[in-house]
Amino acid sequence: MLLSICVEKLFTAIIYFSDEKHIIEKIELNHKKLKDTEFPLINEGFKSIFRYFVEYFNDTARKDNIYRYIDLSLYSTFCKSVYSETIKIPYGETITYAELARRVLKPEAARAVGQCLSKNRYPLIIPCHRVVGMKDLGGFKYGSKLKKVILDREKSNYIS
Repeated sequence: MLLSICVEKLFTAIIYFSDEKHIIEKIELNHKKLKDTEFPLINEGFKSIFRYFVEYFNDTARKDNIYRYIDLSLYSTFCKSVYSETIKIPYGETITYAELARRVLKPEAARAVGQCLSKNRYPLIIPCHRVVGMKDLGGFKYGSKLKKVILDREKSNYIS
């Protein structure tokens, strides 16, 4: 299983595993000559996102408002509201699709919330894996096994 997020072709954040106990997490620079210590980012947004991934993989991630660097203009108003609320879910916590629907003032739209989350291009930044079903983990674009691995990594409480 593999979760790979590419940010503007400059770097890729990767989580993959060969089985449920062996997780490999890393950041790959897409320009082979670069080293982590000399990452030449001109844009402060890229620097913040890169720093976030380094901290996420070291379990020291702070939000630092990196979300302002994510372009949500391609999404509907409803999906933007879903992502805005999803961003607020703290590390190590989960909420249900129904609760997220209530938070975006569409209490009957739990299924639509799930559809928006399935379109999320930045799953470690907009933590859609922290949204679960009432009776199970719910869906995840990269598979339920990887969702469980990420939630376990974050030491989240959820229904398995």
